[in-house]
Amino acid sequence: MNVEKYKNQETHFSILVIGKPSSEAFIGLRSIYSIQNVRVCALADEAGRIWCKEISDQYHWTICLHQIPTSYDWVLEEFKETTDYREFGDKKFFRLMFLKWVLVSQCLNEKQQTNFIVFSDLDVLWNKNPTGLVNEFAIDSSLLALQDDSNNSREYFCPGIMIWKVNYSSNKILEEIMEFHLKELQRDPYLPDDKALNKWIKTSNNRKYVFNLPANQFVIGHKFLNLLFDKDPYTINDICAFHANYTIGHHYKYLKMKLIERSGLANFGRILLQCLGLTLLAIEKTRKYLSL
Repeated sequence: MNVEKYKNQETHFSILVIGKPSSEAFIGLRSIYSIQNVRVCALADEAGRIWCKEISDQYHWTICLHQIPTSYDWVLEEFKETTDYREFGDKKFFRLMFLKWVLVSQCLNEKQQTNFIVFSDLDVLWNKNPTGLVNEFAIDSSLLALQDDSNNSREYFCPGIMIWKVNYSSNKILEEIMEFHLKELQRDPYLPDDKALNKWIKTSNNRKYVFNLPANQFVIGHKFLNLLFDKDPYTINDICAFHANYTIGHHYKYLKMKLIERSGLANFGRILLQCLGLTLLAIEKTRKYLSL
């Protein structure tokens, strides 16, 4: 792959929009459009399409809308009369995540002049163009780069940020993942996408297809405080993206993303934001404790 060539290419983002998203989703989408030379594709249901049209008309953003194939109507069937599926941790929310693979598959099969497809959850705050940070991935034999959520006791990946190489081999591997996830859903109808993906990675010799995105550049949600205080190896102004996962409740996601977004302030302003971050985590943990 010609590494220098892709640096000037349009960056192709893909997002999943089911139902009318909450306020943190707008921050995530806005951060994508803050990156120059991007294309955004969205897989959306009817409510999601209305939201995308309203947002694109208001801010003059171009969003390429994808249809959910009728063969996957079963994913949405039980959500026809409810809107509570958007809450992280809810089983219905996890069921929807299968549609990530559907969207990436559609994007990989489009005729386009790009080498990468970037999938992003809408609770991801983008700071830099990711394709400028994946030189090693570009020349590596792996096919997809994933957000690293590993610790000392386990290797684990988060599909909230994925970068796929556009080629035939990626298509074949994605087909395998979809088939694997479908079989797992027969055992557990609400199996989360991350558990299905990590189980697939550990199956056979599939680990070779996966590239670790640098954890200090693509920051996972439970590192929020480390990032806010620039605790080594995290430097808030140098990150590529912050994923506000591991957070239950749209309001808390929104506040965390806003604090990271505004943290470029210096001196007193930065200290104030850090204090707000500590307060936010204290409230969140107290709320979680009281709900037990």
